[in-house]
Amino acid sequence: MINTIRILSAHKKRIVVSTFTVAVLTAALTFVIPKTYTATAKILPPQQDQGVFGMMMAQVGGLASLAGDVLGNGTSGDTCVGFLQSDTISDRIIDRFALAKVYETDTRADARRALEEHVSIQLGKKDGLVSVSVEDRSPARAAAIANAYIEELSSLTAAVSSSGASSERAFMQRRLEETRRKLQGAEEALKAFQQRNGVIKPDSQMEASIQTLAMLKAQLTDAEVKLAMARKTFRDSEPEVREAKAAVSKLQAQIDSRQNSKGGGAIPNFGGAPEVGQEYIRLMREFKTQEAVFEALTKQFEISQVSETKDFAKIQVVQKATVPDKKTGPRRASITLAAFFATFFISSLWFVMKARFQRLPGEKRDEIVELAASLRRW
Repeated sequence: MINTIRILSAHKKRIVVSTFTVAVLTAALTFVIPKTYTATAKILPPQQDQGVFGMMMAQVGGLASLAGDVLGNGTSGDTCVGFLQSDTISDRIIDRFALAKVYETDTRADARRALEEHVSIQLGKKDGLVSVSVEDRSPARAAAIANAYIEELSSLTAAVSSSGASSERAFMQRRLEETRRKLQGAEEALKAFQQRNGVIKPDSQMEASIQTLAMLKAQLTDAEVKLAMARKTFRDSEPEVREAKAAVSKLQAQIDSRQNSKGGGAIPNFGGAPEVGQEYIRLMREFKTQEAVFEALTKQFEISQVSETKDFAKIQVVQKATVPDKKTGPRRASITLAAFFATFFISSLWFVMKARFQRLPGEKRDEIVELAASLRRW
């Protein structure tokens, strides 16, 4: 330590001169660097469930968290950030402001990288706001690009949501029409049976069993629809789909148990019932089942129609980017101080290492010189 101080003291003049020379030159160069300005826009991501998927999932206890995760409760901010960082929006911004020419790039990929270097997109951990900060030599262009990001995000989310809602509505409409045909067929078959054999009045236990089984099958159809919706968003290996599949399997097991039961309030054993009674129970069960399924699908179809016409994924602008009147770069003081301390450290280390090198035995110095020469050749 004492030797180091002695070495630095012996070369203090050179160290001071080199340090201040580099600092002054650096300070002068910072005045040549063009000024840059930063404009920031902030938005509040959607805070409520959007679309038919979320509205339907909200009705299911076991899958209630799924709608929130997908449509705005907790991860809508991350979704907005992902959209903002996508190539789709980047390309729109590049074309809109001719940034390939501004950044002097030859390819689309280079233009994207240059844009990424000038834009900062962050999600606030405490307030949940998404901020878009753009740095540019032109203050007006910085503000325009920041606001354009928000406009493109609103356009993209609206297009995605509308497309998804239309697909969901079409899917529900097909299921509803299919069930309508089955309900009409079941009703006509039951009427034809009653015209041939008269009206049969089942006992209260049998009627309750038929009604219960019909409700279970309606719930099964509802669960199958939700599983189909989940598979449009998640992979089969993800927990949301596994939970939906488990709900379907559980309901199917309950239905199978009731259909195979020979007592305990379930459908009676048809093998021991008169042939006419068996036929009536089968027709009545089919009619009640299709009636319950049709009612459930009608409600879901109405939800899908409302979702298709509603205002999807409303982006709330908390802070619109304004033209900045104060530069954010270059930070001359920080750059000059960094150059000052870096030069002082490097020059001090140089003189210390040089003095220690000179104190080494001749053989050691020769080995180091040869090593340095070989490294330069390599």
